[in-house]
Amino acid sequence: MRRLLPAGLAVVAAAALGLVVWSWLAWTGGGSASVGAPQLVTIPPGMTLAAAADTLAARGLLEHRRLFRLGARLSGRDRDLRAGLYELLPGRSPRRLLEDLTGGRTVQVRFTVPEGLDADETAALVAGALGFAPDDFLAAADSALAAAAAAVPGEFGLPSGYAELLAAESGRRPRAFRLCEGYLAPDTYVFAAGSGPSVVASHLVQTQRRRLAAAVAAATVPPPSPHALLTLASIVEAEARRDDERGRIAAVYAN
Repeated sequence: MRRLLPAGLAVVAAAALGLVVWSWLAWTGGGSASVGAPQLVTIPPGMTLAAAADTLAARGLLEHRRLFRLGARLSGRDRDLRAGLYELLPGRSPRRLLEDLTGGRTVQVRFTVPEGLDADETAALVAGALGFAPDDFLAAADSALAAAAAAVPGEFGLPSGYAELLAAESGRRPRAFRLCEGYLAPDTYVFAAGSGPSVVASHLVQTQRRRLAAAVAAATVPPPSPHALLTLASIVEAEARRDDERGRIAAVYAN
């Protein structure tokens, strides 16, 4: 009996070692025998690790669901899934898939907002690039600007009754004027696919805020407020027919 005990322990140890080796190879090796083009997979906010594993398995991207979940727990990343749209390759190991989903390696959307667009045109461009409704974007931009102006009273220099003024002007024009008019910074942007209108609108408004503040600080003769500078820029843009006219027109109004 005593002779059999060490032999039995050796068998158990060998089996355990084999299991560890198999698990390691499966965890770091190929996650699926399927091959093909990359697949787009959406991880919504609040999705659990188990649900993510089921989604990956259903799409043929993950073979060892239990190993995926176990590896995530052992590595302390089982609660680190980041929402977004992911482009995932078949055949990736469970470990690589987890790195993708916890590292935020989402599909990126790049778009350019050119100068001279009004708020409606900007909303149509941004919403088309990211897949949400233009009206939702405009409402979020108005809210972002109103919240920023309320948080720092006097920073913008918005005229008294500015919202009412815009509403009245909208009634006399073929289009409605939004509070965020002029505060959606033109630039080239990169956002994660699936970004919501609030996130995008807030970023564009904050970018314009920083630019206006920097322009006011750098001006030889500072304007009364960032909003006054923005108004002047809009007037100059509307009246200038050639690029070389902008300086002269701005000087006339500044004087």
